[in-house]
Amino acid sequence: MVHYEITETAITIFDSHRVGKFRMMGELRRLRSFNPGHIVWERCLSSLYLEWICHNFLYMVGYERERTKDVDLDNPCDQPEWLYIVGGMIVWPFTFKTK
Repeated sequence: MVHYEITETAITIFDSHRVGKFRMMGELRRLRSFNPGHIVWERCLSSLYLEWICHNFLYMVGYERERTKDVDLDNPCDQPEWLYIVGGMIVWPFTFKTK
């Protein structure tokens, strides 16, 4: 189970780097079921998933670990959404944590 915080425009998942790539989509669906009307869900789940993948990859390689250990899923997206989609698809095979 993930620990998270909800604000008006974001859902922050704390220590998100501990969640493996094969559990992320299930966690996103679970969070959506608890908070179905939140603005974040206007973004597609794939986009949110790939943003999380990018954060995990950056954490794994040691990039700004204090910032990348948690993922903040925003709407509107804090970066161009296509950047997370393309970047997430590129780094997905290299994210090792699979649990």
